[in-house]
Amino acid sequence: MARAAGIPARGVHGLVFAEYGVRVPALYWHAWAEVKVGDGWIAVDPTFDQPVADATHITLGRGTQVDSVGLLGALAVVEARPKARP
Repeated sequence: MARAAGIPARGVHGLVFAEYGVRVPALYWHAWAEVKVGDGWIAVDPTFDQPVADATHITLGRGTQVDSVGLLGALAVVEARPKARP
C-alpha cells in the first residue's frame, strides 16, 4: 500500500518473538515491511498493527527469502537467566 501511495517500501523477513495458537512465547518466521522516511528506513508491521515495528522483530534479510532460510538451521537455543543480585 505504501508503494501505491508513492512511498518507497521494501519487504523484510526474519524472526519475531510472539505468542501464537498454543500461547507459547517463541521465535517465529515472519515478514514485515520497511518504508523510507527521509534518508532512513522505518520498520512497520501491519500484521501486528504496529506503525513502528517493535524490538521483538529480528531482521535476517530483505527482498528474497532464499538466502535467509538457510540461517534457520544454524540457530541454537539458549536460555537467558536474570543475573543474581548480590
